[in-house]
Amino acid sequence: MQPLNNEGVVSSRVAADHILFLRSQLNLETTTMQIIKLVYICHGWMLGFYERKLISEPVEAWRYGPVVPSVYRRFKAYRGDPIDVVPLDQSNELDDKQRILMKTVIKEYKEYDGLELSSITHMKNTPWDKVYRGGKGLWSIIPNRLIQEYYAKRVEK
Repeated sequence: MQPLNNEGVVSSRVAADHILFLRSQLNLETTTMQIIKLVYICHGWMLGFYERKLISEPVEAWRYGPVVPSVYRRFKAYRGDPIDVVPLDQSNELDDKQRILMKTVIKEYKEYDGLELSSITHMKNTPWDKVYRGGKGLWSIIPNRLIQEYYAKRVEK
């Protein structure tokens, strides 16, 4: 496999803001759990489709699945309530592939609540499961290569 491409990588803040914006355009509320999982899922599909990262920060294996810590810290005060920040359209920070992929992911996963997204991201044999290992890998970084391989297999199906 080739090394992952770092071209066009954005901060998780840009990705999260754009996800909130896209969901607001669909009149969807977003909880902390949803934003955490959707940032990860968008990152995963970017790795799977294009062999390049979406976000610059690492993803960690937490008890309830993969988490980008800065996204969690930013939105944790909302707990299960809808995030009420004014969403920012970050289209100008994203390239065409990122914009299209994120829009597609948000439409595909729009019906999923936080618990459903969480269960998707920590099923058996997911990157999280392989790193977390029943708690032994708690707070360990989930390697982008592992995420890329997992999502690339889904692209092929």
